[in-house]
Amino acid sequence: MVRRSSTATERSIQTAVKNALNKHPATVVRVRSADAAGHVVGDPDIYGSIGGIHVEIEVKRPGEKPERIQYQQLKYWADSGAACCWVTSKTQALAFQKAVLAGRCQGRILELGAISKQVR
Repeated sequence: MVRRSSTATERSIQTAVKNALNKHPATVVRVRSADAAGHVVGDPDIYGSIGGIHVEIEVKRPGEKPERIQYQQLKYWADSGAACCWVTSKTQALAFQKAVLAGRCQGRILELGAISKQVR
């Protein structure tokens, strides 16, 4: 049994990320529903457009990383030209948004360390 800390749920982080990103006028993102028709196992949690670039964002709880199938799906999207990342907070998602708007992410997967290094 995995012991969980009292940090936020993945769903609450997804909502915070979506709300924070959608405050920018050049951004429209949605949380992908796992029970929607056409859902593919491992598809990132959030999808949409930032500055006209298709984005895919996997959201994890702090201390967690995407599973193998989730990395594979991020690579699938990045290979098609989307800007992709995985985050554990809205702060990291906003850093990703800044990098996408600056043109530094298309066709790539950014991980947590890559985001903070590229945006500074």
